[in-house]
Amino acid sequence: MKTIKIASALFLMSSVSAFAADLPSVKSALVAAPTPMWTGFYAGINAGGTWANNTGAYSQGIPLYTIDRSNIFGNTYLPGTNAAAIGLTRSLATNSSSGFLGGVQVGYNFEVYKSFVVGTETDFQVFAVDNGPGQFHFTSTPSTVKSAIYGDITTTTYTTMQASKSVSYLGTVRGRVGYIVTPNLLFYGTGGLAYGGAKISYYASQEKVDQTDELDPGNISASKVLVGWIAGAGAEWMLAPNWTLKAEYLYYNLGGLSTSNGGCFTRVHQAGIYPVPDIAPGTIVGLVQARAGANTIDGNIVRAGVNYHFNFASSPVVAKF
Repeated sequence: MKTIKIASALFLMSSVSAFAADLPSVKSALVAAPTPMWTGFYAGINAGGTWANNTGAYSQGIPLYTIDRSNIFGNTYLPGTNAAAIGLTRSLATNSSSGFLGGVQVGYNFEVYKSFVVGTETDFQVFAVDNGPGQFHFTSTPSTVKSAIYGDITTTTYTTMQASKSVSYLGTVRGRVGYIVTPNLLFYGTGGLAYGGAKISYYASQEKVDQTDELDPGNISASKVLVGWIAGAGAEWMLAPNWTLKAEYLYYNLGGLSTSNGGCFTRVHQAGIYPVPDIAPGTIVGLVQARAGANTIDGNIVRAGVNYHFNFASSPVVAKF
């Protein structure tokens, strides 16, 4: 009887082993990696190129006073227009302000309906651009000098002017709206507030072929932090978990800038080719204030960057059995 029980047990064990051998072996199962998520904070760096969109500027001559030699009671100073002011009032062409830029950005994305991304981003760029002056502008303005000896004498005032404008840094606070083309590719539009350090520089000199000297103000410049707007578009590619590459184009407009006070051209009478006996040498016979400005300081940016996303999906999960 005991022999029969042992034989039966061995037969049962061998049957179970044979049945188990016919079953598929399941050691572990790989769970599919979750779809990449764009939601979360990120930070990164960028670099690219920039160039000015508008290269126009202007110069303006404002007569403060000029001498009135027709006054029968003697010379008096009267406000008015003269050749110096006319010669200074011109449109100018500045430099292209092209060069390189680099900076950093931080932002936050929020994925909506698995196809759209909305978010905000702030960045700060430093510009390394050409700050050289623009082209020279030459004007010649005829005028009339009254002389008790020679009568009315026609002379010419020659003016030389040059201007430049530039942006040394640019910061933005922008919104972003994007569409997820594939799980790893995002196209987006962006726009918002921009601020930057702008500068305009101006140089002018004058010569008058008659009895006066021109004392030029030399170089005039103005610098100011301007606030404007910015807009553009770009694409971002998920290169690896937590890492993305981006490329984008941006246009910014910071408004205008001018030299609020400017410098003065002082005309001093001297005994020259055509003497005017009723004016003593050394007398200031005219004073003109020179100002320069730009109605628009704007530009284009093309740049590439890399971002690190702090809460992307983790690596694929492997479940053990």
